[in-house]
Amino acid sequence: NTDVEYDIEAPYPVTLGVGMYITPLFSLALEANYETQNLEEFPDTITNEEKKELSGMLNLYFHFPRLLGIAPFVNIGAGYTQITIEENDYDADGFIWNAGFGFDWKISGMFNLVAEARLEDPVDLELDGLGSLDREDVDFTRAKLLLGLKVKF
Repeated sequence: NTDVEYDIEAPYPVTLGVGMYITPLFSLALEANYETQNLEEFPDTITNEEKKELSGMLNLYFHFPRLLGIAPFVNIGAGYTQITIEENDYDADGFIWNAGFGFDWKISGMFNLVAEARLEDPVDLELDGLGSLDREDVDFTRAKLLLGLKVKF
């Protein structure tokens, strides 16, 4: 596969989600992600190009018992993603899955800090566009570290 190197740039990746516990150990979350990246190294004639990605996912979380205010979890999810590289008019869309682990740290009755490591893999995305790139071999798999705030109602 062709590796893609990129730098994260403003506006920084944003993930918004809403979820609910279905049992004390399991929860479901629906999330929307938006990312903009500056491609540093990409095959074909693309250099210093901007990549935009919009995706939606449904995640299933398994929560371990809380210990000293920290609640570890593991998750798996699936959804839909759309990738656009504007300068050379490349775009792709399709199925994406993820797997991860992390923890919630209780800071009050209503707020938790969240840290999560995640592997995301868009499956069989084929870039459509005008360039001469062998578009079937581009690999957009990535590892992410998510940091955030969870508000409980």
